[in-house]
Amino acid sequence: MGCCFGKQASFRKKHSGKDDVDIEPGLFVSANKLKFIDVYEIGRSLGQGGYGEVREATHRDSGQLRAVKIFTKENTNSMPEAELLNEVNVMKSIDHPNIVRIFEYFDSIKKAYIVMELCKGGELFDEIIKRRQFSEDDAASVAKQLFSAVDYLHEHNVIHRDLKPQNILLENKGELNSIKVSDFGIAKVSKRFKRLNEVIGTAYFMAPEVISGKYNFKCDLWSCGVIIYMMLSGHPPFQARNQEELFVKISKRDWSFREPVWAEVSRHAKDLISALLSPMETRLNAKEALAHPWIQRVCPEIQNTQSLEPALDNLKGFQSKGKLRDALSTFITLHCISNDDTRGLKEVFRSIDKNGDGKLSKAELMEQYIKFMGQEEAKEEVKKIMKEVDTDKSGFIDYTEFLKASMDQRRLMSVGNLKAAFAMFDKDKNGTITKKEIKDAIGEDGRVLDKIWRDIISELDTNGDGEIDFEEFENVIMGKMPRNHI
Repeated sequence: MGCCFGKQASFRKKHSGKDDVDIEPGLFVSANKLKFIDVYEIGRSLGQGGYGEVREATHRDSGQLRAVKIFTKENTNSMPEAELLNEVNVMKSIDHPNIVRIFEYFDSIKKAYIVMELCKGGELFDEIIKRRQFSEDDAASVAKQLFSAVDYLHEHNVIHRDLKPQNILLENKGELNSIKVSDFGIAKVSKRFKRLNEVIGTAYFMAPEVISGKYNFKCDLWSCGVIIYMMLSGHPPFQARNQEELFVKISKRDWSFREPVWAEVSRHAKDLISALLSPMETRLNAKEALAHPWIQRVCPEIQNTQSLEPALDNLKGFQSKGKLRDALSTFITLHCISNDDTRGLKEVFRSIDKNGDGKLSKAELMEQYIKFMGQEEAKEEVKKIMKEVDTDKSGFIDYTEFLKASMDQRRLMSVGNLKAAFAMFDKDKNGTITKKEIKDAIGEDGRVLDKIWRDIISELDTNGDGEIDFEEFENVIMGKMPRNHI
């Protein structure tokens, strides 16, 4: 078998101009040419599948814990290479708090590895088995996050096609306030209303139109309906002795609320499920589901003023210091900062993101700043924030942009984080980094023009020897920081 990872269609954000590069997380997901065991220490098994297994892994330079999906090529039951390639290409440009992040990938003769965000809480499926029946508050909290992730995917023309509790992970054990959608092996990059015909997915969660081979993005919303039904009742809405019988029941939409368990469930919850387990033409989309009364009523605003005010202050004071600083601060945010470090900021992000679309608009920011200042002053502050923080020029503050700008800059650009980032760039561990090593870590897919690289290298290489040692690296970066942040 040859190389797993090549070029394949994936969604891309529009760029701001021919001679510039927009700093976005996808730039920092690359194929690592080193041996996997030289970069990561493999830990305990997290799960087994036909393709191989998922294990915990520790990044040797940064100490960060990751999850790694190990694909064994010799295994005849293994995940097809096309699925593995598809998963990488779809995931690398995703930037949402409720979708698992990918960091890098490795390829060898016998194995391939996808390194992803570690979710310590296991699968939502296990939580359903354990609890048997969720409270409406808990189920609605999960549903709101799920709809937010699905809305983001659909806005970017990605159809997941395999949403199920086994593919929804909990960031921490027993905590439902931070779920992550995972497993994009059979996801499809396709315009939302384009009809697809491939019968694919997991039987219990497949929409009737998928079974008949004429479906679009709304198949994901049907799966969401099945998941909510399971959380509130403890079992799926369709049960059968075999797949043929199951498909007949799904096709006829043969389900009900007749069981005793549903007597105590609110009318709003049942209304939402009915609106999801309905014909494709009348089924809610994710944005409509987010606005449903059950989601709005059961999920109150997150009140976290202890984290909110410092985050808003940091956003207000953030200054973009050119492509070098933007690239490095994004790289450190992605690769050197743990989920535990950003936990409070994630809550703040969710509290500002009123419509749950996974990004912050000018209006949503205005709503926060107007609490602390006059309307005109708030308008000017938000205008400045958009200019400084929206580095990919999308017109919104995306999740990673928010994290890097709202975090204390002294903490983000600490010597420890700079050393960890430098070590990640320094692939051959000779104490210096070259243009090629930086290009391997950032923008290896050719989206960063050579002119940009020449500017970055010349800025870092202060003694002109063609290589950058840590002292040069630290001096240039720290010299760009505001005095009160040093």
